[in-house]
Amino acid sequence: MHFIAIICVAIFVTIVTWTNAVSVEEINAMKKDFCENKELGDKMEECFGKLEKLELPKEHEEMKKECCPSLVDKKKGSEMRKWYCESDVETIQKCNNCQEKKLKDLPNIEEIQKVMAPFEECLMRVLLNATAPA
Repeated sequence: MHFIAIICVAIFVTIVTWTNAVSVEEINAMKKDFCENKELGDKMEECFGKLEKLELPKEHEEMKKECCPSLVDKKKGSEMRKWYCESDVETIQKCNNCQEKKLKDLPNIEEIQKVMAPFEECLMRVLLNATAPA
């Protein structure tokens, strides 16, 4: 369950949440892994760095501006990590809930999902390795 929570929250940080709203407990678990676990957080940050190179449709950027104005200028993995670690749970949850509603109305959601695939694959690998038994 913790693994699923991490994935849901991590994908939220990318501003493309495909899942249900994230609970306070899941956000806190993600903050712990992303902000307090240096090794895991660094690997996740590398994945977020891939977002910098992606060409997302303008509708995605508009949604980001409306739902998460404090995240709009964050492009690098380190900037996203810092934003996430410094933001309170309510801010993260508000941003997530807004995006969830907006994504349902985007006509090109499949296009956004295709563009995001390399990032999501990277993050899945990192998180799977972190939860694998030693």
